Amino acid sequence: MSDTVFVVLFLLVFLSFGAFGLVALAWPSLVLRMFPNPFMPNTPWNRVWVRGIGLILCLFVLTALSGGFEGFHENILLALGVSFFALPVLMWLLWRFSVRSLMRQCYTNGTYEDPSWERRMTLLFCSILVFTVAVAWLLAARGYFIPIKKTPSGNRSFGLTWAFTTANSP
Repeated sequence: MSDTVFVVLFLLVFLSFGAFGLVALAWPSLVLRMFPNPFMPNTPWNRVWVRGIGLILCLFVLTALSGGFEGFHENILLALGVSFFALPVLMWLLWRFSVRSLMRQCYTNGTYEDPSWERRMTLLFCSILVFTVAVAWLLAARGYFIPIKKTPSGNRSFGLTWAFTTANSP
């Protein structure tokens, strides 16, 4: 396979991955309609989880795109790692204070759609993404980031491997 074909295929896959992340973040009911799953019906709680997956996908795409920006790339990578731990906490808080009352209303009147609530959730998750990117960019501009060092083998790490290899080297 020639290099140009590989680049075109790579860009198509990368753009489709990013587009899926944005659609999952902004229009989760569209994702649930496109990929129907009997174990994951189109309920408000599942739409919130699809938004969370879209947030992680957007951070992943930003991590790959920001490779040339020193500092910003490390901060987005850190945000991606933290999101795997912070997102379940956010989901629990949303369930505790927002989704549970909506689900109670949905079960009593039989509708699973509330457009104003959907707009608030979309605004919340998009705001989290924009806030994360803005904080990563501002911290990188001021020089606050985790430096990635090259190990003696040429691999990149967050400095832990370098300290481990120099401490144990003869």
